[in-house]
Amino acid sequence: MTQPLSGRRAIVTGGAGGLGRAFARSLAAAGARVATIDVTHVADHDDGQLRGFRADLTTQEDVVDVFDRATAWLGGLDLLVNNAGIAERSTPLDGVDGTAELFGRMLEANLLSAVLCVRAAAQHLLAQGGDIVNVVTDHVHTCWWPVPVDHTEAPECPWAEQPRRPGSVGMDIYDASKWALWGITRTWAMTLRPHGVRVNALSMGATDSPMQRAHIGLGPDDELSADLAAAWLDPAAVGRILVELLAEGARGRSGDSVAVWPHHPEMLRAPAPELDLPWGWDPTTDLRGRRPATT
Repeated sequence: MTQPLSGRRAIVTGGAGGLGRAFARSLAAAGARVATIDVTHVADHDDGQLRGFRADLTTQEDVVDVFDRATAWLGGLDLLVNNAGIAERSTPLDGVDGTAELFGRMLEANLLSAVLCVRAAAQHLLAQGGDIVNVVTDHVHTCWWPVPVDHTEAPECPWAEQPRRPGSVGMDIYDASKWALWGITRTWAMTLRPHGVRVNALSMGATDSPMQRAHIGLGPDDELSADLAAAWLDPAAVGRILVELLAEGARGRSGDSVAVWPHHPEMLRAPAPELDLPWGWDPTTDLRGRRPATT
């Protein structure tokens, strides 16, 4: 039986561990050859199907160099998963001291790295088409916004009976970086669709990972409470959804936010018609068929 991503070549950023490693393993299990890139020093893994590379993706020189090395090993590039990022609590009540440093660090890790990687990947993707997936957050796409879902599918969801609004208290700079990444996903989708490159966001909720555990003071090997285990997504399940998204191929959705929420069925939902840029979409017109404004 042919694997869904057989013969496709992928780069997953932030792939040394956690979600990135889970994504890389899911893609490799689906037949893709996968290069992971991370600033963290880990023992190289290279089994012919999966190999790790070290680089600082917030610096132009490192990005150019690592994409040259990774694509040489891969033999080209078809898929880019922008997963690299950091999370840290912050609020407007924190005061000024340290805010500029945190803002710069967060935006570099969560946004600039993706911008640089897409530019490095574009020369390869434009040659034969491909996919870009930006890992965002359910803070920008909840089970109530922009379109409410039927909660008969998720009666245990904490927001089954009251709206969950976008955003998150205590995460202002993190959320700013992720809203920006979601916004640029839309612009990239519109720009690259005519070239056969799909761009989508993966907007998932809290998922069991070292970063999520550290966020609440848990170690990577600490046992989860029953409540936490039920409230966090399984990274392997999110990886399967990522594979399904990529397996749609050139005629699949583009410009969509693929949402995965705790307490809801872990599945690839149909594309949102108000977001999807279908195969053959004409960039000289907007989704209502009118010429876009020139001023």
